[in-house]
Parts: sequence; C-alpha cells; structure tokens
Amino acid sequence: KAGKYTIVEMEKDVNAAKAMSSCAKAMDSSSSGPSKVLPCKLDTTTKKLVDLIFNEDMFKSAMSKLNIDPSKLPLGALSKAQIKRGFKALESIEEELDGRA
Repeated sequence: KAGKYTIVEMEKDVNAAKAMSSCAKAMDSSSSGPSKVLPCKLDTTTKKLVDLIFNEDMFKSAMSKLNIDPSKLPLGALSKAQIKRGFKALESIEEELDGRA
C-alpha cells in the first residue's frame, strides 16, 4: 500500500554487513556485565516514554502480533547512508526538544 512501507538501504558489502552484525552481537553480550551508567536526567514522563520505546519485550510482542520474526530483521546490515539519515532524524528531534528549530 502506498505510504505504508519505507525502503531500508542494506549494506551491500558482505564483509561489512558481517562486521556490523558481529559488532552488534558483541555489544549485546557485553551489556550483561557491569557497566558505568550515568543517572538519568530526564523527567519522569519522558523517561517512561524512552523506556517504553526501547523495551525489547514490547518490541518482540509487537512484531509477533504483526507476524514478523525479529530475528530475521536485517538491522545488523543497515547501510551507512541509512544510519546517517537516522542520525539526522534524531538530531532534528533533539533540536525540536531543545526549542532550536
């Protein structure tokens, strides 16, 4: 359907895609150990929203309701251009939140 899907650029270099995937797996496995995390400075409402957005169980539940297997998603092989566009989107959100836009 028109406007329902977004094209996601994938890394075409197989070695680069494997490197990104292995890096993501290494980050997942290293997160189980102790790490230094600064205290959150967000207000309670915003923190709850961010926690909800990044809740892995909620993500998996939503994907399964849509009959999508999250383990088959290509997130480990996004292209550099796709990551840059995502970063720019996050920067524009930050500017809006800071009132700079």
